Amino acid sequence: MWAKIALYVCAAIASTICEENVQLGRTNEEWKTRVIYQILTDRFARSDDRNASCSLGSYCGGTYRGIINHLDYIQDLGMNAIWISPIVENTPGSYHGYHATNFYALNTNYGNESEFREFLRECKKRDIWVMVDLVFNHAGPVGTDFSKIYPFNKAEHYHDWCDVSDWHNQWQVENCRIAGLPDLKQENTYVKDELIKWCKWIISNYSLDGIRIDTIKHVPVWFWKELEQKVPGIYKLGEVFDGSVQYLKPYADAFPGHLSYPMYYTLMNVYAYRQSCYQIRQRFEEYANANIDVTLLGGFVDNHDNKRWLNINGDWKSLKNALAFNILSASIPLVYYGSDQGFKGGDDPQNREPLWAAGWNKNHELYKFIAVAAKQRQKINPKDPHVERFVDDVFYAFSRGSTLVCTTNQYNTQFSRNVTYLPFKAGDKIRELYSGATQTVLNTGITITMRNGQPQIWIKV
Repeated sequence: MWAKIALYVCAAIASTICEENVQLGRTNEEWKTRVIYQILTDRFARSDDRNASCSLGSYCGGTYRGIINHLDYIQDLGMNAIWISPIVENTPGSYHGYHATNFYALNTNYGNESEFREFLRECKKRDIWVMVDLVFNHAGPVGTDFSKIYPFNKAEHYHDWCDVSDWHNQWQVENCRIAGLPDLKQENTYVKDELIKWCKWIISNYSLDGIRIDTIKHVPVWFWKELEQKVPGIYKLGEVFDGSVQYLKPYADAFPGHLSYPMYYTLMNVYAYRQSCYQIRQRFEEYANANIDVTLLGGFVDNHDNKRWLNINGDWKSLKNALAFNILSASIPLVYYGSDQGFKGGDDPQNREPLWAAGWNKNHELYKFIAVAAKQRQKINPKDPHVERFVDDVFYAFSRGSTLVCTTNQYNTQFSRNVTYLPFKAGDKIRELYSGATQTVLNTGITITMRNGQPQIWIKV
């Protein structure tokens, strides 16, 4: 069987782009125009659209055909890119896609080759870019029976078995197993070269626009530098699961696109735990001092690895303020499926609920809220910087171009702030996108009245 697969892979690679230093996919700068919708492929929509119940620890039946059926839902939400689960063949029951058994075959639980390519074509027709999740750190949970993995089927392709017991020990983080998963040995020349070859193949074979990379900190920085050199051009969104800017720094030096975990924890402090808004300024300063380009980071408030925001703070106004900041600020915004329907699941897998249980409801308050912010984001020039306009402990305002965003962490009261440092000039008439309220800018600025925690987005009329 493996010989047949190897022949297919060699032929496929020979017919695609495998030489050194060939640009693939969409560039970093191009991705600044995108608002990304993160989907767990198994949990967004079934092919038959049936509202089927399921065990969250196994397959629930979501497919590429199901996503195709609901591309209108995604596009009307203001999303113009989709991040889907890893597409490769996995061990039985691994609905999430992170337990590879064959790096060169598709996981047919989501759909066959024809259906996947149809999904890609339908997205292209709508100018929706596709980002696929790739895993370079580990294979599926096969113990030590590596013959079950292709093409890494020998013990020498993996580090000796140890389990990470001290997450502050970087050697353990890079060389030991997480959750018992066989840890690929990138310092083995075959493994390193094959991973890079596979990366080029999967991008070129499916004409992917971008890639998200799992478990970045579990692989040495030198590997990421070589990957960036050998697979240039395409936007890479790495997962460095850590809240420290200094910890992120060497990975951002290898390639600049990573999930903005440090800012995620800051937004959680400010809007969920209602701590001082000055923390936002401080976090931006940390990024600047570390020479990290925030415009290439992926900003988020929910994802599949953390409790949902509403599980931590159930007040929708808390989530709205965090979403308004995240969608319209400087980083490339991501929206996790289910945030648009008020999902509030806890730790994995409770944060991976099937969206069909909510019926893809476009009238949901949070769906409509996100759509307004995301569509406004698409109108902003990516070159327009994040400019802080006003900050105190309970109020944070910023602008991108001529869009002014006002947020608060006070959800059950009314207060006003006079904002004088503005992206508008005296005499401009401005309108708030959610309430429809208007006012004229005075020489003394404008008065922003925050009512019961609702964030505001102001634009020139």
